[in-house]
Amino acid sequence: RGLKSNHDPEATTHTETESSHDSFDVNPSPPKVEMIQVKPTCISNENVGSELHDSNASFKNGTIHANSSSSSFSTDSGKVPDGGESSKNGNVIKTDSPLSILRDPTLFIFVIICFTFHLSNATVLPLVMQTLAISNGRTGILMSGLCIIIAQAFMMMSAKICGTYSSIYGQKTIFIIGILSLPIRCAILTLLLHMKENDDHQGQNGGGGFIDYAILSTQILDGMGAGVFGTMYVLVTSNISEGTGRFSLALGITTSAASIGGTVSGYLGQVIAQDMGYEQAFMILGFISFIPVCFYLFFMPRTKCSTDLPK
Repeated sequence: RGLKSNHDPEATTHTETESSHDSFDVNPSPPKVEMIQVKPTCISNENVGSELHDSNASFKNGTIHANSSSSSFSTDSGKVPDGGESSKNGNVIKTDSPLSILRDPTLFIFVIICFTFHLSNATVLPLVMQTLAISNGRTGILMSGLCIIIAQAFMMMSAKICGTYSSIYGQKTIFIIGILSLPIRCAILTLLLHMKENDDHQGQNGGGGFIDYAILSTQILDGMGAGVFGTMYVLVTSNISEGTGRFSLALGITTSAASIGGTVSGYLGQVIAQDMGYEQAFMILGFISFIPVCFYLFFMPRTKCSTDLPK
């Protein structure tokens, strides 16, 4: 219908159509495309936020806008000035100086807590292994290995519990429960060694096996305390350094305090056990373990939990 012959331009054939959409042109004209020329502009890495000089286009929010009056580079999070970081509202985030972090009294108190906890905790496991090895002969190596296995197993479970319930009940509650396990453990060990010593003096060796397994079971408290402390001290350090931009520095300080306390603990526990005996060693370490409990209970502020967050 309505086709024009290419061989004879004068011969045309027309047919009647019932509707207007039945007729069409074989050679439609191509659509007009308007081309926009954008002058190339070189952006240096030194000043990403500089203006695009001598250009009719600007890059804003991930798109190119032609003929824009303000040709500047910006993102959804705000402008990025030289030498600073940007926040969501466009304000510059400034970090505190390292000296201001060292002057923070809350961080200083927590450093004391980390040091005293590991000062009293690190040497307890070697002393427990020695007491079991002395009284069990060849099976002492097996008992020593079980001490580590039990502690590691309960440490993993404690870490999982901390991650689940710390945001519900607050970090302070969970942390106090963890560090309070150490003085309870030392008290139980002191009592068990006292009972074992009385049995040895009376010549009753029947209860020795039961006491040894009871001493071994105290490693449950070891795993609980180490798991809670190892998980929570990172979160507490993060809360202390929140808004300062110095989390890595604060974490390094607290970790160093814990490492120094553990190093001194090995020497302190062995000296006390050699000079006074294992029972007195556990007793003294138990008194030292009350220091981090009291400091955290009375001097550390309450941390955030889920009820404190805006809904």
